[in-house]
Amino acid sequence: MDTVGSGNGYSAALPARCSTTRGSVASCQADRPLLRPTASSAISQPWASAWLAVRIAMPYATEEDLPPPVRTHLPLHAREIFRAAFNSAWDEYADRGQEREEIAHRVAWAAVKRFYCKEGRDWVPI
Repeated sequence: MDTVGSGNGYSAALPARCSTTRGSVASCQADRPLLRPTASSAISQPWASAWLAVRIAMPYATEEDLPPPVRTHLPLHAREIFRAAFNSAWDEYADRGQEREEIAHRVAWAAVKRFYCKEGRDWVPI
């Protein structure tokens, strides 16, 4: 994974299929690079370490961070339920190692299914 910096104390992690060119930030097939505070920015900008801690503690900080199938198929309220349940399960099952993400997804889908059911291709409130 390559990184590019813009001199503002941040580096952008770019997937291997991304490339940088002079005069542009990046030419990439990915949605967007993930900006991470660098060590120097965490010292000069105190909020940077708090931002990093939130990103580590909450895998899905916003509904835009959810996986594409969840974003495109669930209504907003169902996405909010999914995100809250996933983040809670992620914290709850921290000791499960490799199974942690799968368990969190199962918990999140179970929470959504308590309030929504699938009719055809749409998720509708119960």
